[in-house]
Amino acid sequence: MIGATPRHAGVPPARDDIARAGLRARLSVKPTQLGLDISEECFREHLAHIVSHAAERGVFVWLDMEGHTATDATLDAFEHHTREHGAVGICVQANLRHTGADPGDCRGSQAQRVW
Repeated sequence: MIGATPRHAGVPPARDDIARAGLRARLSVKPTQLGLDISEECFREHLAHIVSHAAERGVFVWLDMEGHTATDATLDAFEHHTREHGAVGICVQANLRHTGADPGDCRGSQAQRVW
């Protein structure tokens, strides 16, 4: 929208609405939506902002695994934010060839399979 001022690039305003309404909701984000295609630094900055604000409000954040070019950055971010905030999960796609090894890459985190 012309003339509109975003609250913060990459942070959905819904996160505050979820907390205010007392909903037991989750946010689901794709790394490329948060700038991974621009740079890993851009992605990490936006994700850190979202995860910290969500954690303050008791909102769980899911990271959606995308194509093979985003796998390493997504797993690294998952591990980091799980240690920092705990309320972060990762959606691993079953059709990725190396998905079977991905949970093993999440050493030190509490992995949980959700169906």
